Amino acid sequence: LIAVARPTGNGWERVEIGNALIEIVAQSLVGPEVAQYVDDIIHVPIQKFPTDTARNTLVKECQDKKVDYLLMMDCDGAPKTGTFKALFTFLRQQPIPSVAGVPYVSGDGSVQVFEFTTRQLHAGPLETWALTRVDKNRASLLQGSGFGRVASLGTHCVMYDMRAFDKIKPPYFAYGYDELHCNVIETEDCWNFRQLFHAGIPVNCAWDFPARH
Repeated sequence: LIAVARPTGNGWERVEIGNALIEIVAQSLVGPEVAQYVDDIIHVPIQKFPTDTARNTLVKECQDKKVDYLLMMDCDGAPKTGTFKALFTFLRQQPIPSVAGVPYVSGDGSVQVFEFTTRQLHAGPLETWALTRVDKNRASLLQGSGFGRVASLGTHCVMYDMRAFDKIKPPYFAYGYDELHCNVIETEDCWNFRQLFHAGIPVNCAWDFPARH
């Protein structure tokens, strides 16, 4: 059972999300690489804010419905054709529960894919590990390389093997704040992937399927 979840703050979605939904349904019905492994697909749109509460609600609903794989697509995304098939096929072939998402560029032009700063990896508690952003030149060179393991990426378009959430404690998504809670110092997606990394869950980037944003 696969769930396609679309969190939105105001009920709005890009037309590309609708196009992606049509492609996903078609793949699940007649796609030779997908249909034989899919019993059903459920659609879980949710209008809720802030974003961490929306994502936690989606995970809980999928757990209640005994979903096997959860695909989250943000309402302002434009996933590349073939993304669903690529993510699902990759995760289904992994020996342990894993996560796979796509690279995309944020509003300020930065790539939303991260690696841990090696010199800090074993120094200090988990929440102090620094993230280094993959720059645009390197991201461009990685296109065509398939899937690669990373520390973190945006949840713009990401698929989870639901067993991954069994390895961490809720809340699965949470914002990190400064001491006075005046500023966000970590977004809910980076929080999630940090916990998964610590639990031994591989987080992978589908470099061949960049999404527009």
